Amino acid sequence: IDGIKWRIERYKSQHELEIETSDNATTYTQILRYMQYLRDIPAQENFPNVELLTFEQWQETLSD
Repeated sequence: IDGIKWRIERYKSQHELEIETSDNATTYTQILRYMQYLRDIPAQENFPNVELLTFEQWQETLSD
């Protein structure tokens, strides 16, 4: 979670400063959803033997 949380903080700061954001609003929402995916991992049936997807890998599953 800490590995992606900085992008949320960056987006919020840039948005608050009213400067161009590094991520668009869609990506920001996806990052929030990805963090929820990470939080839900311990509830998975095979935890702790589960495959952990990177944000980019997880994004690819959205287009399936």
